Amino acid sequence: MASTSNPECPPLDGSLLFPDIIEFHMQRNASWPMYIFPDPQHTGALTSISFLEFGRAAHRVAHAFRPARTGMDGQVTAILVQTDTLLYTTLIAGLIIAGIIVSPIPSVSVTVSIPLRAAISYFHSHSTTGHSGFASPNQLSSHSLHPSKPHRSP
Repeated sequence: MASTSNPECPPLDGSLLFPDIIEFHMQRNASWPMYIFPDPQHTGALTSISFLEFGRAAHRVAHAFRPARTGMDGQVTAILVQTDTLLYTTLIAGLIIAGIIVSPIPSVSVTVSIPLRAAISYFHSHSTTGHSGFASPNQLSSHSLHPSKPHRSP
């Protein structure tokens, strides 16, 4: 990595996909901060997360969801999380690196998200067993609110 006074920008001509841009920054802008935020333990101090640290964390997420990229590429995964920006973007980036199509669901309220989680759980469990994945409100209320385990291809 060459030390410069300004970070190097990736080409914006469409030649790099999102995972490639993360790799670009890990290699060429490794020590540059991607995030800077107040340090909660030291008043007035700042903490930064470099492009290298972010990229490594995103790769750990990718490996946690698809170790050695097992299974099929392109599976759609809906995520419903309430966390800070750093963890949220790391999760999304890691899923994309893993070859997963991410469908973020905003956590608008508990009353909306609970039935939505049930619908997602029902859809996932039935779409992997060959059923249509559509459910009536009565069917949804009878199913667990916990998401089903991820489906792995042989």
